[in-house]
Amino acid sequence: MRKRVLTYSLALAMAVAMAVPQTAILPTGIVQVKAADTENGLKTGVALTKAEWGQNWSGTENYIKFTEMDKYASTSSDYCSKINKVVVNDKEYPVYDEEGKDNYYSMTYSDGLCIYMGSIKDGENTIIVSANGYKDKKIIVNVDKTAKTVTFVSQKDLGSGDAVIDKSALNNMITAAKAYTKESASDEKWNAFQEAIKTAEDVYNNESATQDQIDQAVAALREAIDTFKKEDPTLNPTEDGVYTVTLKATKQGSKEPSSLGGYFEGKAKLTVKDGKMKLSMLNISMTKYLLDFTLETDGTFAQATKEAYGDANSDGSYDAYEYTMSIKDLSKIHTAAALVSVMGSESDKGNYDKYMKADITFTSLEKGWKGYDKKDANQTLVDALIEAGADTNNDGEITQEELAAFNGDEGSLDLSNKNLSNIDLLKGLSDKIKELDLSGNKITEIPEGFFDNMTNLEYVDLNSNHIKALPENAFKNTKKLNWINIRANNLTEIKKDTLSGLDKLVYLELDNNSITSVEAGALDGDTSLKQLSISGNELNALPDHLLDDAGDTINFIELSNNEFVKLPNCINAATKKLRKISAFNNALEDISNIDFTKMSNLEEVNFYKNYIAQVPDGTFAKNKKLYSVDFHDNQISNITEKAFPETFENDYDGVLHKLDLTLNNIKVVDPAVMKKSDTAINKFYPQKNAMNLELKEDNGQKISWSQDLSVLDLAFWFDKTASDEAREIETVEDYKDMLEQNGWKDKNIAEVMDEKYDWDIITEVQKKNADGTWETVKEDTETDQAEELKGNFSVSNLGTYRIKKVLNATLNGTKQYRFTVYSNELAVSKNDDKKPSNTTAEQKPSSATTEQKPSDTTTTQKLSTTTVKDILKKVSKINLQNLKKRKVRITWKKVKNADGYQVYRATKKNGKYKLVKVVKGNKKVSYTNTKLKKNKKYYYKVRAYRTAKGKKVYGAFSSKKSILIKK
Repeated sequence: MRKRVLTYSLALAMAVAMAVPQTAILPTGIVQVKAADTENGLKTGVALTKAEWGQNWSGTENYIKFTEMDKYASTSSDYCSKINKVVVNDKEYPVYDEEGKDNYYSMTYSDGLCIYMGSIKDGENTIIVSANGYKDKKIIVNVDKTAKTVTFVSQKDLGSGDAVIDKSALNNMITAAKAYTKESASDEKWNAFQEAIKTAEDVYNNESATQDQIDQAVAALREAIDTFKKEDPTLNPTEDGVYTVTLKATKQGSKEPSSLGGYFEGKAKLTVKDGKMKLSMLNISMTKYLLDFTLETDGTFAQATKEAYGDANSDGSYDAYEYTMSIKDLSKIHTAAALVSVMGSESDKGNYDKYMKADITFTSLEKGWKGYDKKDANQTLVDALIEAGADTNNDGEITQEELAAFNGDEGSLDLSNKNLSNIDLLKGLSDKIKELDLSGNKITEIPEGFFDNMTNLEYVDLNSNHIKALPENAFKNTKKLNWINIRANNLTEIKKDTLSGLDKLVYLELDNNSITSVEAGALDGDTSLKQLSISGNELNALPDHLLDDAGDTINFIELSNNEFVKLPNCINAATKKLRKISAFNNALEDISNIDFTKMSNLEEVNFYKNYIAQVPDGTFAKNKKLYSVDFHDNQISNITEKAFPETFENDYDGVLHKLDLTLNNIKVVDPAVMKKSDTAINKFYPQKNAMNLELKEDNGQKISWSQDLSVLDLAFWFDKTASDEAREIETVEDYKDMLEQNGWKDKNIAEVMDEKYDWDIITEVQKKNADGTWETVKEDTETDQAEELKGNFSVSNLGTYRIKKVLNATLNGTKQYRFTVYSNELAVSKNDDKKPSNTTAEQKPSSATTEQKPSDTTTTQKLSTTTVKDILKKVSKINLQNLKKRKVRITWKKVKNADGYQVYRATKKNGKYKLVKVVKGNKKVSYTNTKLKKNKKYYYKVRAYRTAKGKKVYGAFSSKKSILIKK
């Protein structure tokens, strides 16, 4: 098993492991290759003048990059967005936007069109790029893989008479045909099939073959495959009732098993009523990543319904989902289509070009429903070990002797995605195992002594399980461990003796758990550690001396998506080799506790999406190797060139390749600061203060606010100017000119954005506590609506207030957090003409900025804020989902210490909310509301409760969410 680089895309790693190989996917039809013809109105894409050798940051993936094909540049964005096909040396490449596969192409922000090395050969290579509405582009490059060089030879936009001879479909068809084995086929049938393959190969190897001849060869070989794989048909039922059917999934055009079959139970339920059939299949693996599934009938994919199966997990997800769809003829081979999150998003449902495919054959039919299989956990492991080759005497069992002698695949044992939950048997593995992959299973605990006999273990992958804790001294005998991956589990703490004393450990991945604490000494003795990744947890501090023993070796620290208010002091130990610090999306207010000047090799800092207010002069003054500094979406009001070195000693002509200060509170960015970066590609506007969000006292204890621009304006301003080629817009006046030039002057920004964006605008009124923290006393959410640019509210208590605006909006196809804007702070007193405070939220928001504390103004019982705050947090991450038959599924994040939840519903935005459901227990965090009215909008909010001394105590309500019933 090849060792993988440190990656932050779990879904990608899973999808790559399960994907149907491209060579075994049959083309859905003959590819008609057009001659590009200006008379047909085809445009000419961006002219290319260069090609370069590219490599990802870890150095593990190589590709050819065409930086002039920039989908963010105004001169090429339309062309790049319409690229629909890339053929490399007659091999068609599918699009793929992550690392990890060689036969793909991708479009990236910095490198443009990237062609991976799968079908690239030394010497001359021909690449054909097709785009809707544009001429096909033929590119020729020379490649030397040993020297890692690319020489651009030529490019041509093909006109009339320049038709491309596309052999990729024939190549795929031949490869798929060769994957078949004779098995039980007769000699006559097998020989006829082999002759068909040879005929197709002759056409493929004929340099003079026309496109018509190639297309005919594709059709002939497809027909030969269909004839060869035809099996005895399963009889269709003749009576109404419920039946049990068994099925098998194979790669398209092949008898080789498809990994898609592992997603589902091997049996399915068939329901027949009035002669019409519906099939239900149970998805039991990769449930988090499977967005949609269906089967093709008579050339059409039937729309399937998806229902949760079994009990919900603590996070509201399920381990199984049942898909039900119409079907007509069981005797035919059906095409299964699965949409996986790494290949598409919710918006791609129904776009079957983005689905992975497999052939489904029904193998038996029996009257009555037998139920889904529930395999014993130990047997599941035994079956996986047998598949891996551990059953050396082929008796269907695994003995301790067989395990002790088993070395997997030359020391590597891959048991990923096998639905494993009980792994006790694996304690019998010995020092013959060097690499162990248990990722993507259902493991909840690691048995005591599990690794004790694996003394030569160098790599262990436990990511994407349900592990809650690691035994102390779990790795005491594995002193050769080089890499530990425990990402995406349920760990809550790292104890002192769990990971310490591993002096060969280089890579440690603990991302996406629920870790709240790391004990002092947890990494003592880990003197070779280079990369520590602990993002996506619930940490607000790390021990001061955590990295003392790794200070001389560590080069990358990943702390993003936690709750840090300041950077951990332990970073100060990493002075010699540290190259990158990533701490984006925390609650950072201050970075001055870290002495960056001692980190002479520092190259990159990512601090975007925080609340940093100041970057003092001298902060990075001695970091001459810096090339990337990202402070996007913070609260910085001023930064000078003295924060940086006078000169840089990097590979980017002595300037910062990236300096992102957008969406801060800088009135005018100092030109001297701009010159520290490559001004040709870096932007410095918009800034948040362009909104002019102002809070004023209005008639004593009434407060009003106003703003010049919507948060939607800021998002649109940013998105329209983000590409390197787009002109910088520095002022509100210039922004409004841009709107006018595009015909948007008289439109509300919500109308402009409605076609391509979805959004939530969350407005919070916050009151300052005596300790300087902030609590939210009022909140409103506007979903896909125009933002109110002014308003007022009454306050019952004197004190200091501010307005907080949060925008969640579409970015890269999904709705996600974009940025936060604060108003000034306003002290409210009995004095009606009290002036606003000079202190602004942009100067230094408190550590409680991101924690929305419960308030008695949001509960129906008059409990003290202190009582509620000490017991329950506010319900967060509420989500609404349209289901079939006028249903809505509401989910939310589990609240610690809650005994249950109350779900409230209203039928008007400002209407009265009624209690519709009490969800008892802490684990279930979902509810399905039924019998709703189609085309009607409903509003929901949820709060947690806890029973204390016989009385119910309530947390604050979640933010309000609305949904329009569509189904």
